[in-house]
Amino acid sequence: MQYPRGESIEARGRTLRRLARWADTAIRSWKLIDAQTDVDGSKDFLNPHRPYLVVAAHGHRELGLLYLNALFESRTDTVNIEAVRQHLQKHGFATATIKADINQHRDALKKLYMLRGAAIGHRTGARSYDETFAAARMTVDELDSLLDFASRSTSALAKLIGLPPEPPRIDPVENLDKMLQCLADTEQRERMASPWN
Repeated sequence: MQYPRGESIEARGRTLRRLARWADTAIRSWKLIDAQTDVDGSKDFLNPHRPYLVVAAHGHRELGLLYLNALFESRTDTVNIEAVRQHLQKHGFATATIKADINQHRDALKKLYMLRGAAIGHRTGARSYDETFAAARMTVDELDSLLDFASRSTSALAKLIGLPPEPPRIDPVENLDKMLQCLADTEQRERMASPWN
């Protein structure tokens, strides 16, 4: 079942699980930072840090989309879900459920590819960055569905390969939430202690 060249099938399975985990972490971080950043800044204790947080949220979203694109790349010469699925299928493993799942997510995947090619990869100047996101009309539900599918399919492929389950890990998004709360609390204390308050 070994690949003729390059990484072993086990290494590819671990890479897929890692990409799925990173995509999930990046998208959840984007949503958390975005939710913590008040649009008008009127009541937001994080407002002094808003320029950084806006860039951080944007960066997390882009990373999450890039990781998802790597997972759902359709070429067979890269490490992606479809390439590993096809390899396992050639060796007699049942992968029809994963293929059906890919087909079920076709519309969301087309939007993902559009964002990667036109907005993130800047492969065309036909539309601006914002116009591309508007044209793609990818919803948060579609994005969450892709993240869920990425996690399920990479776990299923890892199981077929014979990889042990991943050990429990510290959730970096929970730590990010605590850091943002600590920063907001510090800002609030400093404002309340100010003689101008």
